Amino acid sequence: MALAPEALPDSASGETLASEAFPRRGAEVRRVTCNRGGPVLVDGPIEVCVGDGPPERIDRFRVAICACGQSGRYPLCDGTHRRL
Repeated sequence: MALAPEALPDSASGETLASEAFPRRGAEVRRVTCNRGGPVLVDGPIEVCVGDGPPERIDRFRVAICACGQSGRYPLCDGTHRRL
């Protein structure tokens, strides 16, 4: 049985969450590729939120997100992980 977008299950309690608590931005699925020792690759376009700052929209076909935390362009990867 498929759930309506406005009623998503809370896996911990089994209760459903209201759409206000867990908003869906769209039905399109994005691919996320995790590379051990490298960046996290996300098929774009995406919105990136860092801390409490405003979201930044990135319209690239594929976005490399820093996983090591040392990038000079954080949250985007600049290849610093190769030197660590």
